[in-house]
Amino acid sequence: MAFNRNPVALILICLFSSFIISCGSGGNGAGAGAGMISVVSTSTPTSTPTLTSESGSCALTSNRTWETTPDFASVASCVSRAASGDTVNVTAGSANWGANYLTITKAIKLVGAGTSQTTGTRITGTGNTTYGFGMFKIDTGSTESTFPFEMTGFRVTSTIIGNENMIRISGAGSGWRIHGNYFYKNATTEEAVLNVYPNSTTSHKLFGLIDNNVFENIKIYVTGALPQANLSWMATAQWGTDQVVFIENNTFIGPRPYNGSRIDSYQGARLVIRYNDFNDARIEAHSACQSNIRGARSYEVYNNRFSATDSSGGWAVALAMRAGSHVITRNVIAGVYSENGKVALDNRRSWFDDACTSGFGNADGTSANDTYDASPVHPGTATGLNLIPLDGIGIGTGAVGSQTQDPVYVWGNTSGNICVGGVNKYNSCETNSECPSSTCSTQANTPNLVYRRNDTNNAPYQIVAGRDYFENTARPGWVPYACPHPMVGSGSCNTSIAGRTGYTINQ
Repeated sequence: MAFNRNPVALILICLFSSFIISCGSGGNGAGAGAGMISVVSTSTPTSTPTLTSESGSCALTSNRTWETTPDFASVASCVSRAASGDTVNVTAGSANWGANYLTITKAIKLVGAGTSQTTGTRITGTGNTTYGFGMFKIDTGSTESTFPFEMTGFRVTSTIIGNENMIRISGAGSGWRIHGNYFYKNATTEEAVLNVYPNSTTSHKLFGLIDNNVFENIKIYVTGALPQANLSWMATAQWGTDQVVFIENNTFIGPRPYNGSRIDSYQGARLVIRYNDFNDARIEAHSACQSNIRGARSYEVYNNRFSATDSSGGWAVALAMRAGSHVITRNVIAGVYSENGKVALDNRRSWFDDACTSGFGNADGTSANDTYDASPVHPGTATGLNLIPLDGIGIGTGAVGSQTQDPVYVWGNTSGNICVGGVNKYNSCETNSECPSSTCSTQANTPNLVYRRNDTNNAPYQIVAGRDYFENTARPGWVPYACPHPMVGSGSCNTSIAGRTGYTINQ
């Protein structure tokens, strides 16, 4: 509404209102409450607010687009004032957020100026460790819904001591995307975590896309709580659908010597992991053990490039699967992974891990959590041999105590050689001449075979070739989901090339 600024009219208005409030000068709205930020509604903003000390350097630069400097107060101000669907641009520069953490509950687009160490948007901090929120706490809501949040263009460095969250995304919203960032922790014996944490009591779905990032000493950890795990294990299998967390076109970096685990999960997690580069790093899926922790449900792992320059320290395999059903194909296993690059399978309850004793217990025939099967595929006669262990290797959909079989399939993977050091570290090679100041690896890997780790107690009877897993055998009827992911836009994925070089985005 436009007001007439006729001087006589203004005087009359002021005289009339003097019984109620003090009149400001010049008709600019200053007076009682001057300097305070008005509450911005969730409707589309229609004007540019005046910057004040409370808002820091946050301004509405155009309809639905905000701009802020990278200091915490300014970013937090813009995020709190923006509505779902708005874009918050964070300018280039560096800022230390300390122990502060940014809470995001709206489907905004948070955009930095790039990941350059000199000209990008550089954020450093420890974040919240008391509640595990990290530096970014993203809550998608407790009911299943579309939540098109995006975060892109940031270089984030965690200075936290210990293995703690850097980012935590929770709820039951799908359609979110984290892309085009560089996440870093300066440590060689610990890691920071991007934690995907479904915590709705009515849904296991917290599905989105993590793509085109660099993770250095950072792990993606897909976890959750027992109610979501139970729902995931009861739901229809994921194969070739969008009912998963997609992790594609990223680079994961070590460190070594350490265990190098860069993607891990439990509680019914469902993942597609494709066209990534893993440098001195591996993938893991955890098994059911403690009474409030169930195993990972299923992974589709294809067209990734795994490169190892050091097989010491930790469990130095490329893939360590301890639960569920998986598709593992078209990956390149290069360098010096242990066990000659075989896919490692084991189940903690099958080999009687002491840590499980107080939880689901050993898979020895004494637990009602396991599925009993007297069919010919489980011919054992001793107690504990004729069962399907809860969330074990090659186990699929079903309630606790009545799960079905859904085998692991491993096929079409290849071995490769890389420079183990020097300026060409991780590059493919055939001879030492291609690796200045270093050497070309010579290990011949066998990535279509399985290594049964901890093959003791009941493990030999509960992880069986030709029943629970198949070597050199394609999964019948498996067709991968569209690649690149539709949220990326147009592009192509070359099924003959592993790693990021096989993934093209049309600009």
